[in-house]
Amino acid sequence: MCIRDSNRTVNIKLSCAAIDGVIIHPGQTFSFNYFVGERTYAKGYKNANVISNGRVVPGIGGGICQVATTMFNAALYADMQIVERHQHVLRNTYVPFGRDAAISWGSQDLMWKNTTKYAVKVYMRVEGNKLICEFYTAGWNPIPSISLPVTQTSSNSYTLRRYSSGYCNYVAYTKFPY
Repeated sequence: MCIRDSNRTVNIKLSCAAIDGVIIHPGQTFSFNYFVGERTYAKGYKNANVISNGRVVPGIGGGICQVATTMFNAALYADMQIVERHQHVLRNTYVPFGRDAAISWGSQDLMWKNTTKYAVKVYMRVEGNKLICEFYTAGWNPIPSISLPVTQTSSNSYTLRRYSSGYCNYVAYTKFPY
């Protein structure tokens, strides 16, 4: 995922640093808000554009939804169980509709459960202008064939389905207010 704004980049790097190296054991659930914590000026987070009440406005921690979105997509491709995910109220352009993850301290989280039989180590980093999330395990855990088609169901509604080795095991609905 591509990064452009300098304040957003600071926020993205801080949240990546909070996640990088986290180990999620079999049966455990990853919570974005737990590991990243509240975004504050004291922790170094800066103002950048956020979506609030359906509008784009400057706010503390703007940009971390890109981190959550990147992780959401990594979890989808790793066939992890998605426990909690929220869509943005406004359409974004950095992923297909239905594949974003909105984060807000105290109200919206991204959570996924490690359903494998191995611990998963999360690597989260910025390289140049790219945001990278990788999951590693110590054991061999064959990843099934994953496809993530998004279909438009009306002028403002989209459905994401995850097919794992041909079977649908996750569905997310996205509906924009306009």
